[in-house]
Amino acid sequence: MDLITKMTEMFARMRQTIMKRRKVVTALACLVVFVTTYSLILPAVTLDENAAADQSGLNTKTEQVGEAESQEGQGASDEQGQVSEQTQDGEAEQAEGTQQGQQPGGQDQQVGGESRDQDVSEKSEKAEAAKDEETKDEAKAQTIKYEGSDFVITAKVGKNAGLADGAKLKVKEIKKNSSDAEEQKLYETYYDKATKAIQNDTGEADKELNFARFFDISFVDKDGKTVEPAAKVDIKIEYT
Repeated sequence: MDLITKMTEMFARMRQTIMKRRKVVTALACLVVFVTTYSLILPAVTLDENAAADQSGLNTKTEQVGEAESQEGQGASDEQGQVSEQTQDGEAEQAEGTQQGQQPGGQDQQVGGESRDQDVSEKSEKAEAAKDEETKDEAKAQTIKYEGSDFVITAKVGKNAGLADGAKLKVKEIKKNSSDAEEQKLYETYYDKATKAIQNDTGEADKELNFARFFDISFVDKDGKTVEPAAKVDIKIEYT
């Protein structure tokens, strides 16, 4: 009973870990898109008048149309030209100030992205190391089987589980619609827990189980006494 509950909780924790990693990858992808976009628009922001004049398709000079006008008209035109040049200089200074104000922030974001990449890499290395340890334990594990009428239960027990040679599996199926009221109540409890785990995993609150079987699995020594493993045990159920 306790083993089934532990397996359900372990499945839920694994699901939460996968969701967290997915969020980290999504955040890194957004950061890459932002940095790439900023690096592409930076040349356009810092483009001055002379550089713009060299670009094809850009016209920064105003052509004069018609003959010379009166001195008053020329004076007004000169004043407008000075105001236009001052405005262009002000816009260029503003663009440079914007560039200088954005660069430190971009550097901070780049440093933050590198820090996140390093954290993800360290977590990945730790996960691989843990997986290697589990693989080594599985290589040293002993296999214990229990054959039922239409199912086979296999347990892989590592040396660190502390089970003596000759240990066996003791299995009792918790049946639905049992005549035993306590067994029936226990089945309903496990059914509700399994249903909630499926709903949390799929995100569908109305998800229901069409079929479920539950087993009370324990270990006994050669004398028939119940023993508890000191480490995690891999349980596999196959239907024949």
